[in-house]
Amino acid sequence: DEVCISYLEHDVLCEPPANRTALLGMDFAETMPHGEEQAEIHGPEVPVVDTMVQNELMQMEPHERLTTIDSLMAQAKGESGPEESQQQQQQLHGHGQRKDSIPEEEVYEEQPQLDLDIEQEDDDEGQNEPWFQVDVHNLNILKALTLDSLGKPQHAKHIWDRCIQFCETRLPPVDEATVVMHVQAALCCQASADHTAAAHHANEALQIHNTIFGGGVARLRRRYQREFRLALRPENEDGSGPDTLWPSQV
Repeated sequence: DEVCISYLEHDVLCEPPANRTALLGMDFAETMPHGEEQAEIHGPEVPVVDTMVQNELMQMEPHERLTTIDSLMAQAKGESGPEESQQQQQQLHGHGQRKDSIPEEEVYEEQPQLDLDIEQEDDDEGQNEPWFQVDVHNLNILKALTLDSLGKPQHAKHIWDRCIQFCETRLPPVDEATVVMHVQAALCCQASADHTAAAHHANEALQIHNTIFGGGVARLRRRYQREFRLALRPENEDGSGPDTLWPSQV
């Protein structure tokens, strides 16, 4: 099989050439047709939702975290800037909720702010440029984990589906990140008693993992035993868990 290497992280390979060139910081230049200039970058030059931001979000109270994530998500998609985030959140939670939102009475009332040092230009309509696609992906992961921890897997499973879609369409083929997303989606669906979907995600995780590493169920269970032990969601009332999704082979 062909082996490919990259100077960049796999989750930013889907970005436009100008962004990838800026991330490299190695004076590489994109070859442009005669008469055309290389596109300028108006948004952030590096992903915003890095490990430090993710850790800061995870330190927040869960409902406060959800509100902050939705605010950052609007900015990441270029739908609003920081000054519009509070108004956008009030409209989101006060008028017509999405199927993956939480009840209005559980929303954190005060709009918290993260100190994010982002330099970017507004477009002609006063909105910010979108951030990196992986920023949206990382925010989706944090939101799904938060909803899971609050015992709302029925809302979280739709967001795990978005995370899987990102991995399948934006990352290189047969990427281990896809396995991780399917594992979490399987556990989430199991918690919501959607056993058909849980079995599907468990099988997808096993098949992709087996393609990359081999070893069947035994190796998957050994490599992901730490993730299985994390208290990311309440225990299932029926006692089901990873052993049900990936039973040990005797």
